[in-house]
Amino acid sequence: MIIDDSLKKDKDIVMAAVTTYGPSLEYADDSLKKDKDIVMTAVAQSGEALEYADLSLRGDLEVVLTAVDDSTSAFQYASESLRTDKESTLKVTKEEPLSMAFASDELKKDKNFVLEVLDQSWDSYGAFQHVDHSLKSDEEVVLKAIDSSSSAFKYADSSLSRP
Repeated sequence: MIIDDSLKKDKDIVMAAVTTYGPSLEYADDSLKKDKDIVMTAVAQSGEALEYADLSLRGDLEVVLTAVDDSTSAFQYASESLRTDKESTLKVTKEEPLSMAFASDELKKDKNFVLEVLDQSWDSYGAFQHVDHSLKSDEEVVLKAIDSSSSAFKYADSSLSRP
């Protein structure tokens, strides 16, 4: 279905569309993909709509937290600068620990950061499975993970298993 360009630029039409189905943001005019009200409505309806937001809003922590609240995987669409920022990623993983899957590789390898994530996480199992493999054999990290969820041991390096 082809949408008339004038409708793609009409804020009321686009707002109605994203209220019903957030990912319809994909078809909005680029100017409306920069409109925070439109984008917040879209990502609140479906976190996956973050993929279609302007990069400037994919770097806005409020927008990203709203998206992640709906869909853990929405963090993959956050700006690289947000996914590499310790403070922002810590806030996101506090809300949705599985979002650790989309944190930067640098953060997944940062022992102090990972310990902080695990310390504040309501789901250490979800966060721990996505940390760098090098930390899955670190006894301190593993103990922190299993402290709140013994199931996290499933993702520990086999070198920690006892015969």
